[in-house]
Amino acid sequence: MNINASLQRNHIGVGFQVIKWSVFAVELVLLCLLLMVAFLVPVPPFRWGKLPQETLIVMLSVIAAAVAGTLFLRGRESSTISLKNIVSTPPCVVAITVITIVIVPLLIGALWK
Repeated sequence: MNINASLQRNHIGVGFQVIKWSVFAVELVLLCLLLMVAFLVPVPPFRWGKLPQETLIVMLSVIAAAVAGTLFLRGRESSTISLKNIVSTPPCVVAITVITIVIVPLLIGALWK
């Protein structure tokens, strides 16, 4: 009976790991899409440019980073789930870095005009 419970607990752990890394992969794909939209897609001739697309992708990547960060914390037994701990997880650090790389040139361009 002990062996069966151990195998069942390990199976749940493997499923949890798959979900955690899948959400992290979705976040990385969204961040790559954000970089491509921000720097490689030419600006269309209408007034707001690419701002709606970039805003949508940033919101989706922040949501994915928060979910992945929470899943990363649930894997550790010693961590409590708080905003400070979630922001310090690898998915959130990557998201903050990439979003900052996109936002800073946009702000400089908006202030330069």
